[in-house]
Amino acid sequence: MATAGADLYDVRGNAGDGIHAASAGGIWQAVVFGFCGLRLDQDGWTLQPRLPSAWKRVSFRFFYRGQQQVVDLPAA
Repeated sequence: MATAGADLYDVRGNAGDGIHAASAGGIWQAVVFGFCGLRLDQDGWTLQPRLPSAWKRVSFRFFYRGQQQVVDLPAA
């Protein structure tokens, strides 16, 4: 979560210069591949979500083999 804080809390005093794109990408990957459990392989994609109890839902989009996929996961 310290990564998210780089822009959310302006911990380095430079948020006015723009976002930290690498941090944003890392956070996206942590949510999608970690909490949402997205796995990709030659046969397709699967989800094994483990959302934190405080989360109400997560939704995201990604492209798989040239087709946009839409995922909307409600809390368990």
